[in-house]
Amino acid sequence: MTARPQATILSDMTLPFSPPWRSAVIDIGSNSVRLVVYEGARRAPLTIFNEKVICGLGAKIRSTGKLDPKGVALATENLPRFKAAAEATGAAEIHVFATSAVRDATDGSSFVKRVRRETGLTIQVLSGDEEARLSGMGLLSGVPDADGVVGDLGGGSLELINLRAGRIVDTVTLPIGALQLNEFREQGDSVGGLLKEQLESVPWLRDLKGRTFYAIGGAWRALARIHMAQHPGRLQIIDAYKVPAGEMGEMARLISRQSDMALLKAQSFSSRRLNTIRPSARVLRNVIRLGRPDIVEFSARGVREGVLFDALGALARRDDPLLASAEQIAVRFGRFASLGLPLADWTDPLFADEPPEETRLRHAVCLLSDLGWIDHPDHRAIHGFSRLLTLPVQGLDHPGRAYLAHAIHARFGGATEEEHLAVAEHAGLEPEALMRARAVGAALRLGFSISAGRADFLRATFIKREGGQLVLHLPEASGTYRGDALASRHGALAKLLGLKPRVDVAGQGANGGADGGAEEGADGTEG
Repeated sequence: MTARPQATILSDMTLPFSPPWRSAVIDIGSNSVRLVVYEGARRAPLTIFNEKVICGLGAKIRSTGKLDPKGVALATENLPRFKAAAEATGAAEIHVFATSAVRDATDGSSFVKRVRRETGLTIQVLSGDEEARLSGMGLLSGVPDADGVVGDLGGGSLELINLRAGRIVDTVTLPIGALQLNEFREQGDSVGGLLKEQLESVPWLRDLKGRTFYAIGGAWRALARIHMAQHPGRLQIIDAYKVPAGEMGEMARLISRQSDMALLKAQSFSSRRLNTIRPSARVLRNVIRLGRPDIVEFSARGVREGVLFDALGALARRDDPLLASAEQIAVRFGRFASLGLPLADWTDPLFADEPPEETRLRHAVCLLSDLGWIDHPDHRAIHGFSRLLTLPVQGLDHPGRAYLAHAIHARFGGATEEEHLAVAEHAGLEPEALMRARAVGAALRLGFSISAGRADFLRATFIKREGGQLVLHLPEASGTYRGDALASRHGALAKLLGLKPRVDVAGQGANGGADGGAEEGADGTEG
C-alpha cells in the first residue's frame, strides 16, 4: 500500500485557524529599503517578518541631484518581492512611504510612478515635517511620557523632535544624513562646519541640557551594538539601551577617527553599515556637544512604528504599551490567559506600598505568568528568566526587564544564583525592587497552586499582611485548597516577606500554616 505524502497527513491534522490582524510597512529610505510585517494588538504589534536591502538610493544626491541608478535597480528588483511577501503573510494593509532621498531627488517622482506601474504599490512621499512627526510618534508608542529630544538619523537627513512630557512641541529636518555627509567629505567640504551650522540653527536643541536624547536609526543602533560589545555584562537589547552622554560622546569621537579595518574588528555590526558608521558617530558627537543631554537612550522604534501608532484613535494611544503587549502574548502562548487580571487583583494587597512603576510591572508579570508552561518542568525557571529578559514587548526599560525575569524565575521555583544577581545589577534593578520581584513570583506560584488555572477558585480566596503574619483566607480546608504544595508555597512567600504564615478557613478561624521552610523544587507537579 502506498504511503500518503507527509504533507497531506499534516494538512489533515490542521485545525481551523483564524489569523490575527496583520499590517505591513515598506520603508523606502535613503540607504535601505525595508519590509516589516506586524501582527496582534494594534496598540503593541509584534514584528513577525522583517527584511531589508541596502540600496543607497541617496548615495549621490548632493552631487547629481538624482537617485543612485544602482540603488534604483536594487529597489525596483526587490519591491515586487516585498509586496508578494506582505501579501503572503496575510497583511490586511500595506503602508508604503519614502523619505528624504525620493523627496529631494529631481527624478523622485519618476521613481514613484515606475514603482506604481511595475508593482501596483502607491508610495507616499513624506515631507520633512511629516517624517519628523511620525518618528516622534514611533518613540512615543513605546515611551509615552518621553521628555527630551528624538533624533532619527537616516542616509539623507536628520529629524529632530522636541518632546515635553509625552507631547511633540517642535520638529525639524536637517540635510545631514550619513550618506549626505559622505558626499560632503568626498568633495572636500568641511563636515564639521556643516554640522555646526545645521545643528546651531535649531535653537531648542540647547534645551536638551540635563534631559534625554533618544537615538533612532540603523546607523545609531550600530553604535549601540559597538558599546554593548565593550560592556558584555549589560543586557544586549537595543531598545531602551541607555548610556551616559559623556561616555557615548567619547566613544563616538573615537569611532569617527577609526579606519575601516579597526571598525570591522569590532564585529558588532553588519559590514553593510560600514559607510555610515563614521558619519553617524560625528553627528551624534556634535548633538551631544551642543545639546549636553545627560543620557543617550537608543530606541528600536521609529517612523515605521509611528505610521501604525498615528493610525490609532486617541483613546487607544493612551493604553499602556507594556500591558497591551503582555496581554496579547499571554493570549497567544499561555494556557490560562484569563487568569492574569485576577492574579493582579489577588496580589494587590500584598504590594500596596510598591512604587507606581512597579505596579505596572507586577501586573505585566501576572499576565505573563504562565508563559513557561510548555517547557520541561526542570527548566521552566531558567528558560523563563532568559525569555523575559528578551521578550519583544514595548514600554519596558532594562531594569523593568530584569524585574520581569526575576519574578518569572521565582514563579517557577528558581533559586537565585550569582549570575542572576549580576543580571539585575548590570540592568540597573535596585536590590529592594529585586526582592519585591521575587516576592511577586512566589505569590504567583502560590496563586497557581490555589487556582489550578481557574479564576473562580482564586477569587474565592484572598491574602493579606496582618501584623507580622501573611494571612491566607480559604473557603474550605479540603479539596482544591488542601495539599503540601499549597502549604509549602505559602510558607516560602511568607519567608520572603519576612512574615509568619497563617491560614484562616471560613467558619474555622486561624489554624496556623506552613513553617516558612524552603520552597520545593520544580518537580513537574504544578499546573
